[in-house]
Amino acid sequence: MGRWLEGTIWAGLFITAFYLASADSPTAIELADYGRTGNVPPPYPRGAEWILLGLAALFWLASLGVTIWRRANLQTVPKSD
Repeated sequence: MGRWLEGTIWAGLFITAFYLASADSPTAIELADYGRTGNVPPPYPRGAEWILLGLAALFWLASLGVTIWRRANLQTVPKSD
């Protein structure tokens, strides 16, 4: 519970990458216009979105890895001299 800032940073990185990946997607209004007129444009290039979604997945996996690593390195039995 003492790592709120770190968790907030990981969550912020994930959410930002996920939001930026989905921000340029066509909306329902655009899709409705295309359906009415039958004038469907060519597909948008999606390379940048896949990179951002990959970054979101990477941030999620990295945060899990850091959490697992920190839990494994916790001292469970106090050392007494």
